[in-house]
Amino acid sequence: MTSNAISAQKTQFYIESSGAAPEFVPIKEIQSYSGFDGKASEIDVTTLDSDAKEKRKGLTDNGGFQIEVNRVYTDPGQTLLDEAQSDTEPRRFKLVLPNGWVGLFAALVMSFDLKGGVDAVIKSSAALSITGKVEWQKPAAKKGA
Repeated sequence: MTSNAISAQKTQFYIESSGAAPEFVPIKEIQSYSGFDGKASEIDVTTLDSDAKEKRKGLTDNGGFQIEVNRVYTDPGQTLLDEAQSDTEPRRFKLVLPNGWVGLFAALVMSFDLKGGVDAVIKSSAALSITGKVEWQKPAAKKGA
């Protein structure tokens, strides 16, 4: 059997700039990412007439998204991420997977730290808190297909 697993190589991640004409700016030097780690809340609807706990599914919390980068102070995307730490409003982000699927979401930049060590390059990790829905777009159909 041949696996249909998707390589993470060539994944792209963008942050939207602010201003009159916002555009998605790539964040370079990403080494790893993880996220969309939230879950729906659980609502207890148990009453005195219930024979056991009764539950309903509540709203979904899409959780967070984290990236780790080689810190590059001349990268416009990393500069926007750094600036967004002080924003009180969320920024929009775009994750483009190598298979063409695109995830769009809004998030608050909660932190963008700095770390270094012996025999290492300077790295940063950004922690984003997703607000609202994550929208997934299918890959564009190839012409002639």
